[in-house]
Amino acid sequence: MTKPTKPLKHYTASAFVFTNQLPAKVLLVHHKKFDKWMQPGGHQEEYENPVEAVIREVKEETGLDITPNLANSHPIDDHAALIPQPSYLMECLIPKHGQEPEHYHLEQSYVVRIPEQPVPRKAHQEHGARWFQAEELDALDMFPNVRMIVQQELSKE
Repeated sequence: MTKPTKPLKHYTASAFVFTNQLPAKVLLVHHKKFDKWMQPGGHQEEYENPVEAVIREVKEETGLDITPNLANSHPIDDHAALIPQPSYLMECLIPKHGQEPEHYHLEQSYVVRIPEQPVPRKAHQEHGARWFQAEELDALDMFPNVRMIVQQELSKE
């Protein structure tokens, strides 16, 4: 009996970063491969839990450190710890690109609220990272799931 061929699934972590002042703004990065604006994030490394991955990815893509704004893990004993749950858990189909086959991202997305701060110039140049106000979002090319979550979170303000 042959095993069915299914696309691989990769663990990813991302953050929907909003300002904690009103009116709230959202921090988005321009994804070059997809040519779309989206939340910062990426693949979880084998040695990372999702919180460690999202902190690293946001820092790499925006230059901002969200560590103080995320809940900490809580050790239970020497063998286990409770990890903060993501706000959203999505399965996203990623199309074939070059030599990379079609696959899924098991996206663990955290919502983080921080004081507005400048995006370091290097991050801005490399990734097109910047803050957006709600009225600017309609003009942006985004995946429907990203747009839905950003609008949902901004409506909570």
